[in-house]
Amino acid sequence: MKKSILIFLLLFLASCSAHTTLDYPQILTIEGEFLVWPAINGADYYVLILNNEEIVVMSNEFLISNLADDSYNAKVKAVGQGFKDSLFSPIYSFTIPNLLPEPTNLRIIEKQLMWDYSFSYDFFTVYLNDELYETDKTYFDLSFLPENMKYEIYIIANLENEVSKASKLIDYFPYENLFMIKKDVFNKANKNNYILELEISDLTFDWEKNSDFSSQDIFVQDNKIIIENSYFQEKEYGKNVLLITSSYGLIIFVLDIYDSRNPSVALSPYNRHQIGIDLIVNFNIYDKELIGISGSQISSYDYKLSKDSVIINYEYIERIFNISLTRQTIILAARFKYNDEFFEIPFYINRP
Repeated sequence: MKKSILIFLLLFLASCSAHTTLDYPQILTIEGEFLVWPAINGADYYVLILNNEEIVVMSNEFLISNLADDSYNAKVKAVGQGFKDSLFSPIYSFTIPNLLPEPTNLRIIEKQLMWDYSFSYDFFTVYLNDELYETDKTYFDLSFLPENMKYEIYIIANLENEVSKASKLIDYFPYENLFMIKKDVFNKANKNNYILELEISDLTFDWEKNSDFSSQDIFVQDNKIIIENSYFQEKEYGKNVLLITSSYGLIIFVLDIYDSRNPSVALSPYNRHQIGIDLIVNFNIYDKELIGISGSQISSYDYKLSKDSVIINYEYIERIFNISLTRQTIILAARFKYNDEFFEIPFYINRP
């Protein structure tokens, strides 16, 4: 008898939940680059109607920065398994562009970071690696930064509750007695040495301070700095920074190293995410084995592998971008196996 009553109660509760209507989102607002609404208990996803277009959204926010310049009417309802769909929210109207224009023409002159901005603003946020600073000026003093470090810098403008898109990122090398910075690329398939011609012929190296390489790797010959091809062969692909202390001051090489013979490269290393669409990255792998993806909090549930490609779930991409509104790029690496050796090839996903 007790068992029968228990079964009846369970069926009754299940029946009640199946006929319960979810609460509806009562208000929509814009926060930064997102249209947002309150999360609804029991909702598995939301249906957004945007100018008569129906869009399924898996979280309680929707990225609007990729929308065309126009006026929009939006309403949202919640959908959850075992519940009736909620009513739609009141219609919310907004206009794109809603984001402020980004600061431009970033430059550094005598340790002063400067930029151009001809629009209204309250203040700027200056991002220096993982630190951020606020200023109400269009310049920022960098003299407090410790030397002998590399910094990546970008800026965002703020006005009331609005923010701008991030400016272009620039590198800053505040090294003492800096002589020159040389940015270049090097192909490991090239059998020739790397040669940099100078306008001076009396430059020498301080070998007591250059312990990361030997005189057989890098040397001066007349008015040329020569880096042996063999020096690059053990270097990782991508950006490599080489510091050389010379009689004229510090020389910084920023070299992007690649190998055109290497079959294990992403055919599209730079990818732009499209909202709601899985990203497919193809590789040339030949006799190597593609075994996984690593980086940026990705798990095996976030992608699917085939012989020579990977499908990255759009839910993962949007989740990572939603963690930080200022993040512009997700950096991942494809992991390969060849003759019991493992190595990784990076690729990038840019914000829409």
